[in-house]
Amino acid sequence: MKIIELTKLLPQEYTKNFVKIENNALLLTTKNQYTSAKKIVRYLPVTSEILYNLGLWFGDKYIRGNSVGLTNTEIVLLESFKKFLKKVGVEDTDIKLFPQEKPYRIYTNSGLLKRILLALEERIHCVISDFESLCHYLSGKIDADGTIMPYNLRWKTGFIKITYNSSEKILKKDIIPF
Repeated sequence: MKIIELTKLLPQEYTKNFVKIENNALLLTTKNQYTSAKKIVRYLPVTSEILYNLGLWFGDKYIRGNSVGLTNTEIVLLESFKKFLKKVGVEDTDIKLFPQEKPYRIYTNSGLLKRILLALEERIHCVISDFESLCHYLSGKIDADGTIMPYNLRWKTGFIKITYNSSEKILKKDIIPF
């Protein structure tokens, strides 16, 4: 199983100045009156669940200030992302869920996690190492941005369609060389 050291994703100067390493956890040292320091795991095992949730987040991410989360119309996907947040070290009390109206939103306030997830998005090709891991990642991506059409009368086959608003997004984020 591949393991990512999350400090390697961040710029060295940023890590040196703003991140405290405690055992196997990372702690952002800067905080203001509105934020409290939150721990994030230092080492993240690349499991099928992690890859799925990365694909899900890359498709339906929610970012506002230091808030990072997921916006989706399916509660089951938000529950999956909640488990992901816990696996990266976010405390249950720091996870906010808004299931009152569609689309639903789950998020946490963590500038450090936001930086890490954005860095992972830029380097996803380094995380995906084989066909199986690509399938797990694409499963999340499809649940976020895709449509599965099981049977098409014209083409006599089923297909999966992922919709993007620009070709730049496809080229930068989703071309995975093997």
